[in-house]
Parts: sequence; C-alpha cells; structure tokens
Amino acid sequence: MSGEATRDFTAIAREFFTEPSPDWCAVLSSTESVDFGSAGARRGAAYKRQITLHNHANAKVLVSWSLPESADADDIPDFAVSPASADINAGESRVFEIVFRPTCVDTYYSQRLEAFAMFKTQRTFRLSQDSTVSPPWAISITCNGHTFSDGGFAAQLAANVSGTLTFPGCHAGDAVYQTIKLTNQSSNLPAYFEMPEGSPDGAWRVKPACGLIAPSGEALVMVTF
Repeated sequence: MSGEATRDFTAIAREFFTEPSPDWCAVLSSTESVDFGSAGARRGAAYKRQITLHNHANAKVLVSWSLPESADADDIPDFAVSPASADINAGESRVFEIVFRPTCVDTYYSQRLEAFAMFKTQRTFRLSQDSTVSPPWAISITCNGHTFSDGGFAAQLAANVSGTLTFPGCHAGDAVYQTIKLTNQSSNLPAYFEMPEGSPDGAWRVKPACGLIAPSGEALVMVTF
C-alpha cells in the first residue's frame, strides 16, 4: 500500500472518489455541478442551464426532483428544475433545465439538488410485488451562483497548507490522498471557493472542487494522486 495511511482511511477515500457507474446507479447525470457565475438579482430574473440524465436500466424510470428551501429569506426557490418530474424510457436520456432565480444582491448561492429515480412500475403498490421492489437511485447536483456585479467581495480564506502540496511515494496504479482544511476567517461573510477539478491527464483530482463556507466555518477538500 502506498504512503503511510491506514487501509481503513484509503478505503473511505477511494470510495469518495469513485465515479458513478451504471453497475450501482442506473440513472446517471451528465455533470455533478452547475456554476451560474455572476447573475443580476431582481424579481422575475431566471438564468438557465441544462443537464442530461441517462437511464441505463432495462425498464422505464420515473425521476422526481427534491428542492431545498430558499436560502435568502423569501418564498422563491433559489434553484428550480423543469420538469419537476419526468419518465425516461429504458436506454434513453432526458434533458432537464435548472433555473437560478436570485433575489438578493451581493449574495453567494450554493445548494444541492437531488433527483430520485425509481422504476415506473413502483409508482403504486398495485403494479409491483414486495419481492421486486427496489429502493430508488439518488442523483445529486451542486448548483452555485452569486450576485456580485464586480466579482464579489471575497472573505479571507486560510488553508492548513501553503505553497506546494507534497504527496508521499505512490506505487504505479495505486493512489495516495491529502486533505486540505479551508477556514473562512470572516465572522459575518460566507466564502466561496473554487479550484481545478484535476489535471487533464487525470493524475490528480480534487473533491469537492467548489463550495460555500459559512462565516467562521470550515470545509475539507480532498486531493488524490
């Protein structure tokens, strides 16, 4: 085993970096995150991006989205999905539209949307038997955006590493991991961080590559080589 980490730690880290596969999730998304960048905050404004879900199962599935409550103290969802539910035939894909509706100026937005997919025959107990019922698959999409017109006021972030991140020796075909702790040193402003998801050749990867840290909060970012 490469490095000095225990097998238990590397098993958790390896699972964290495991990409979604049709072997254990029949419905896969074209992306795990959507970044809207800078957007104007006004009622009625709607900024749209598209994602695609593909059904790898051998039967029709029903996809339903679950949305978090608004984080900016109004009754308008910060992020919405259209359609809110839809069928996807076996082996086919369906495009969903994610809508960003910011209403507060100088604000960071970051939320996780979840879609749950199940076989269409399980929509009612009359169409399925107990022995054939399976739990739904969950698909998570992280959505980010902000309403700072000039790029935003950046709260000061501190990291527990500086300069170069050095990995221990690694055997060919194996992987080693490092964890970076990011600390938001502002007591009243959230901090948004974003970094490359990895190298073009896939030699190293970062997860999560972006996110929002609450005032005086912390976030852990893992890097694998």
